[in-house]
Amino acid sequence: MIKLDCRKLDRVASTIFSSIWIFYGPNVLGHPDNYIPANPMPTPPHIVLEWYFLLIHAILRSIPDKLGGVAAIAPGIFWLLLADRLLLGWIRCQPVEAPFVTIGQIPPFVFFLFFAITPIPGRVGRGIPNSYTDETDHT
Repeated sequence: MIKLDCRKLDRVASTIFSSIWIFYGPNVLGHPDNYIPANPMPTPPHIVLEWYFLLIHAILRSIPDKLGGVAAIAPGIFWLLLADRLLLGWIRCQPVEAPFVTIGQIPPFVFFLFFAITPIPGRVGRGIPNSYTDETDHT
């Protein structure tokens, strides 16, 4: 009987999925405005960010200090998603028993909750005036 190592199986599956994504659908998540040839003379009417930059852009705009914005981005996103992925990889190799089942249910919940909550600050922040560009009279 052949015994499969979970880590090798994870690596093979991740490599296959990444290869399919990279070679057959690299522009699936791209915005059409990003494929218009650039004209350096006029200022673009709006800048369209890729979907994976939206959260980082929101964090950078919410903190006026550039260094503080970068410091707020790194630990929040990186450690949450890295810890979640490491825990999921470890729990997959464990037997299906009482403590591991409960531990295995927490990381997917946190992962999907992260992406469900991500649009909320953007919608809430639309009503907040920008102190740098707001031209209304505050007297």
